Amino acid sequence: MVEEDEPLYRRDRMLISKTLTQFGSTTFPIANIGSVRIEPAKKQIAPIVVGVALIVVGIAGAISKPGSELAGLVLCGLGALVIWRSGGGTHKLMIRTGSGDQQAYESKELSELQRIKGAIEEAVTLRG
Repeated sequence: MVEEDEPLYRRDRMLISKTLTQFGSTTFPIANIGSVRIEPAKKQIAPIVVGVALIVVGIAGAISKPGSELAGLVLCGLGALVIWRSGGGTHKLMIRTGSGDQQAYESKELSELQRIKGAIEEAVTLRG
């Protein structure tokens, strides 16, 4: 059985117990939470466009100017890095309260948000 103040989930400045959910300095009483959901990350188009442009310029430069293969390779690598780092945005944990939906937390790691969401749902169930 979970005691009143026993954490269901704790990490860094985050705490979820049977009575409250706290993200940094923001606290949501469990009794006021209507639902919790995860908004999927939105794709970031601009970094992908920049990355592709760097790759195209790198290939074109390496082909058109003898001796510029290294510079072309560097641009291609940089373009690939930009695309890889853009790898999607952040997922958002949204909590519905009486005053509407509020973003409580965000992370690139969907599995982390699923664990947090599960802990909040468990707290709501335990609270009754």
